[in-house]
Amino acid sequence: MKSPALIRWCGLAAILGGASGIVLTPVLTFAGWLEAPGGGEPPPMSWARIVEPVVMPLVSFGTADDAYYLYGRMVFPIYLLFLIGLLGLRARMALRTHRPAERAFRIALIGIAMNLAGNVSDYWLGREILGQYLWGFGYMIGTLIGTLVYSTGAVLLGWIVLRTGSLPRWNGWVLIVAPILGISLAFWGVHYTPANFILGNSLGWLLLGYVLFSRNHPTGQGRTGRSIV
Repeated sequence: MKSPALIRWCGLAAILGGASGIVLTPVLTFAGWLEAPGGGEPPPMSWARIVEPVVMPLVSFGTADDAYYLYGRMVFPIYLLFLIGLLGLRARMALRTHRPAERAFRIALIGIAMNLAGNVSDYWLGREILGQYLWGFGYMIGTLIGTLVYSTGAVLLGWIVLRTGSLPRWNGWVLIVAPILGISLAFWGVHYTPANFILGNSLGWLLLGYVLFSRNHPTGQGRTGRSIV
């Protein structure tokens, strides 16, 4: 059994990551849109018109590339906070002797690690250092495929939560819905990757972080009293 205090710290990290991701999403979306070829106007979504007076001053310093790389690099610590939250969730569920849950956790962990690598490739190194081919490869593998890998692991983990009752059922639904919402926002609402993925999963980790931070449910056991181990 892991220390409840350590799990609470992981929950606090998840809450911080979730809140930061929600705040960063509109700024990152504007920065990415303005940096793209033909940019210069706010994204064509109603919410973008509403936040434009607040966001535009934050992305209007220097060149479009300056804002793109600055805010893109801020995604890195958010992914790290998600990772810490995932480790806390593993400790809360006590997965060591439950092989399907452990596999699902590892898939999700690999997905976040791939997103971290994709962020380094895109925003820390960029096209000028890597060249167009390596940059595109890093974006595809790290960000796009990494997102699908994480989403697969999170959905599997959520299904296991629903099946075993190791956490309150709504936690399982959050694990399932949040990554699907993040991917869906690429086509509706946000139209910019990785901001869409960050927003969906930020909402999820904000809720899951609360569960980890609270003392209402003992480690590895949900409201049903059934242990995952």
